[in-house]
Parts: sequence; structure tokens; C-alpha cells
Amino acid sequence: MDSSGFETRRAQLIKKYDAQVPTKGNYIVSTKPYVSTLSLEWDIVDANVASQYAYAVARKGQTLDFFSYGIGDQLLLGPAGSSKKATDADTNISKSKQTNGNSDFVVEGLSLNSRGPRYVDAGLTVAPNLVPFPPPFPAAGFVSDPDVIAALGGGRLLPDPASIVTPPQVYSPFNLENAMLQAVLGSCSVQLNWDEDRIEKLGPLVRLAQGGGGSQLRANGMPLTSNIFRVEEGYLWARVGEQDAELVVRVQLQESVVMCITLNNNPADDAQVIAPKQIFQDWQLSLHGFEFKYPSRN
Repeated sequence: MDSSGFETRRAQLIKKYDAQVPTKGNYIVSTKPYVSTLSLEWDIVDANVASQYAYAVARKGQTLDFFSYGIGDQLLLGPAGSSKKATDADTNISKSKQTNGNSDFVVEGLSLNSRGPRYVDAGLTVAPNLVPFPPPFPAAGFVSDPDVIAALGGGRLLPDPASIVTPPQVYSPFNLENAMLQAVLGSCSVQLNWDEDRIEKLGPLVRLAQGGGGSQLRANGMPLTSNIFRVEEGYLWARVGEQDAELVVRVQLQESVVMCITLNNNPADDAQVIAPKQIFQDWQLSLHGFEFKYPSRN
């Protein structure tokens, strides 16, 4: 194949930094990915407690702007009122939309990983009279630990591999897959957005694979660090002060997705049915590639 006239972004930056070695000295190249976490919301509607089923709806129009916050910024994961300060478990950028250390980053791949579900309890319903109790669960001894109470309000992750509290479709112990993640991937689009000006559309989110270790049964594709959506030509996330220095990866749900779910019995009282109000999924999106920068003077 004749490649004359074609040059990747990585090759362009290598030439640029090599040319500056006489005046600026040697530079550093890193392959550490950039990571950002946000959550997608499912509303639980039209519950039929007597027959123990309901519908989970991921509403059209949800927009997730990954890399729109930095460590220490306020971050909402889950329902309104559950915001917190972002930590380095949520992202590894220090300032929103910007690379670290005044560096240039060539994006050569993207991956998406599900960190886990958040469950918002709507209270218990007593069969057969269907009398609701206010959330969280009644104080008659079902839960008392503050972290468990927070988890039942969506303020903590609530992995439930045996589906004791959450509907089985959330963690899918019978399907042995992340069913709620797979249900929406094909209905979401993903694009790179620089400076709220330049946009690069990458197509459906389902193209982004796991990009990391995990259970093969639950992975989005093969759970290998090498299994990412590759962009060999590369996209430049520029250093602060230059064009294309502010980047978000925008995921948008283009149409609503409806999933039938099963309502569980209260494990503490089989006569009661647990009816969730909302379910959130934490997603971690990673950018893979090469970072160019000059070493610190410290």
C-alpha cells in the first residue's frame, strides 16, 4: 500500500518534539490511559407487584460527558443529592477537559468498562394489600449500617451477584453477562468534542470493547487490555493553551431502551416485595495512546 502523504498524529508529534530537543531538551513518552467515570440512569416504572415484574427504562437524550471534571471536582454518580468529590478511582485528570502536566496526548484507542450498579430503593410493598412503606427499608431491623442504607439510596455501588436485593436482570446471575450494559450499547452514540467546536463522530458505543481484565462471561468483548476500539491515525488532545486543548468524550442515548425486570421478595420477609425506584450503571471510559511531555523540574 502506498502511504506517501499519510502521517499519523503520533509521527507528527515525534517530529515536533525531536526538533525541539536542542532548545528544550529530552522529552518523555507515556502510554498510561486517561480514565473517566459517569453513570447512566434507568427509571423503574409500571410495577406489577402482585405478579412481581416491572419495566426499566433508559430514557432517550441522556448525555454523558466523560473527562468533563477533574480530581476534587463535584461529581454526580447516581440520583440527585448523591454528588461527591471525584477521586483518583473516578478519573486521573487533575483539571476538567485537560491533559495532565501540560502534555500532548495522541488518542489511538478507546475502551468502555462497567464499574457496577447503583440501586435506589422505592420502599417495600406488602402483599396482598400492596401497602407501601417509605424508603429506606423499615427500621424494624432489615438494615442499620450507614453504608448499606446509602447503597439502597444509590449513594454506593451495590454489586449483588446472587440477586438477593436487586432484580436479577441488574447483575444477571442467570445470563452470566452484564445484560443492562449490553441492552443500551447499540442505542448510544459516541463522539470526541474539542473546545465545543470540533467534533469527531465515532458511531455506536457498542464498538468500544472492554479494554481490561475481568470475567469473560460479563465482559464487553474479550477482557484483554489489548482489546480496545483502535484509531490508528490518532486524534490529538493538545496541551493547555493550544487549539484542541479541551476535550470531552460525549456519549448520548439516541433512543429509549425498555427492559422487563423481575421484582424480588424481601429476604427478611418473604411476604414483602422489593420495588426499586431507579437503577444506575457506573461506566468507566478510557482513552489509550501516547502522551508527550517534558520532565518535571522538581
